[in-house]
Amino acid sequence: MRHPNIVLVHDFDSQDEIYYMVMEYVEGVTLKDRIEQLSARGEYMPIGEVVSLFQQVSSALDYAHSQGLFIVISSRQTSCWTVKARLS
Repeated sequence: MRHPNIVLVHDFDSQDEIYYMVMEYVEGVTLKDRIEQLSARGEYMPIGEVVSLFQQVSSALDYAHSQGLFIVISSRQTSCWTVKARLS
């Protein structure tokens, strides 16, 4: 699945009950880091940036759904957002 807003997963497996995923490297600042930077300055994310972010996420979800990927649940874990998905 190739889309500008979807990271390519090369492989996933487990060893000794430790699960791992090999993904393409994406350079840049994480959303978490961006929010922390703004928060440290007592600022909020500009509305234009929020709109752009939601447009990108929506575009990726729309593409994934068109390819038969159904998003099951999204949950907050310790350090990142996880999205569980299955092919329908």
